[in-house]
Amino acid sequence: MKSNPSITPIVSFLILFILFSCNADKKINAQQANPVAAKSSYGSKPYVGTGKLIAINFNDSNYADVSYYAIDTTTQDGWSIKYLIKDDSTRYSDLPPS
Repeated sequence: MKSNPSITPIVSFLILFILFSCNADKKINAQQANPVAAKSSYGSKPYVGTGKLIAINFNDSNYADVSYYAIDTTTQDGWSIKYLIKDDSTRYSDLPPS
C-alpha cells in the first residue's frame, strides 16, 4: 500500500506542530507557577519601595520622555492635576511609554 505523497508533508507538519505546542504549554505553566523567578534576572531582587504615591523624578533616566506629557497643572476651575507614581516594583510601568 503506497502513501499519498500530498498527505505525507501534512502529517509531518502536524506531528511537529503538536510537539512544539506541548513544549510551549510547559514553559507557560512554569512561568505562571513562579512569576517572580521568570521575570527577575539572576541575583537581582525586585524593588520593594514604600508603596506610597510619590512625585515623578524627571532626573531618572527611565523617565526621559515623560516630562513632555506628564506636566502638573491647575485647571481654570481650580482643580489641581498631579502625575504621581506608586513607589513599588511597578514604578517604571505605571506611565505609558511616550
